[in-house]
Amino acid sequence: MKLPEYNDVSINLFNTKRLLVIFMMSVLSLYGGFRSVKARKALPYLIVFILTIDLFFAHSGYYYAAKAEEYHQSSESIDFILKDKDGPFRIFVTPKTKKGDVLVSSTKNKTQNKSVPPPYSGKEIIQGYNLERRIFDIDGMEVMRLSDYEKVSAFLTTAPGPAATNLLALLNVKYVLSIPEIKSKEFKLVKVIQAGSDKNRKKYGMDKLLKIYQNLNYLPMAFLVERYKVLAKEEEYKKIMQSKKFRPGEEVLLYEEPWGNDSSELRVRSSELVKTKTIKEQKKREDEVSIVDYRNNSVRLSVNTDRPKILVLSETYYTGWKVFVDGQEKKILKANFAFRAVPLSAGKHKVEFIYDPWTFKIGLYITLATIISLITLGILNSVRTPRL
Repeated sequence: MKLPEYNDVSINLFNTKRLLVIFMMSVLSLYGGFRSVKARKALPYLIVFILTIDLFFAHSGYYYAAKAEEYHQSSESIDFILKDKDGPFRIFVTPKTKKGDVLVSSTKNKTQNKSVPPPYSGKEIIQGYNLERRIFDIDGMEVMRLSDYEKVSAFLTTAPGPAATNLLALLNVKYVLSIPEIKSKEFKLVKVIQAGSDKNRKKYGMDKLLKIYQNLNYLPMAFLVERYKVLAKEEEYKKIMQSKKFRPGEEVLLYEEPWGNDSSELRVRSSELVKTKTIKEQKKREDEVSIVDYRNNSVRLSVNTDRPKILVLSETYYTGWKVFVDGQEKKILKANFAFRAVPLSAGKHKVEFIYDPWTFKIGLYITLATIISLITLGILNSVRTPRL
């Protein structure tokens, strides 16, 4: 499996040095606390000091601050998105919109028309304000990013426009927030964020106004496909996924055969359907895929299909995720370069994706061992014979 870029030694070298410095400071503080009564009294302050240094070195200049009152306030765009209960779905903010100022009304003076910098314009484009309201975005503000997903994101952001590819459909994007006008029949203008008085709005026109478009071809977060194509090279994925001919709702790109050597399963190669007598006799009906429960570390789905198909989940493929179909663990396939898929036989199924990484368990065991060691050292130190 290709690991994320932040696991690369050259990228992680600075973090390793910082870790060693913080570790040495922590060990010396703990050692001094056990050896000296005076140092022991100062130990809590030293720990807070070390934590403060660690946090500031790690994220200084990366995040911006906002007043709590302003953060919890809603905005016109947030209110509009929250009215749509037909979810889950994601939003997308175009690159030019992120870079430019958004012409909106001031929260304190509704008649004032001005272009305002973050965090208020950030609130209108919902960047950083979505988590509290469970508004899903295809982007994020993570320090550590997955390289494969970043490349898919690059496929999208380097395209001439949102309608140049079908990646927004694959990414479950229902609404696009954009200052530039989107001229495509695939996107419907559903909201223009107000810009003060009608006079000023006419003066500036639509050029600087924030607009919300609905993607008429968006796909649900989980869906079934019958056709697939097996690819091995990154360039092959890039060529297909950047093409408008790529139909993610009809065909999935995989790294391996989904059915293996099991000839009893219906197998469909590329864009050519294998038509059998059984298929011809079946009465075609709509597949049913519903999300029963969605959480950060688990996704439960109910699926019903009349013949074997591949369930595609527009969530990132990453080690540590497991999938259980009707209680039995199955292999998660890497789909569309950076996402998850699992082949299903015909019938009704309960599918559950669970994040259960072995790295977390190792970290937990190390933490428990450290706590036990510190408690043991503390007990031994307390019962030690005092020096004369």
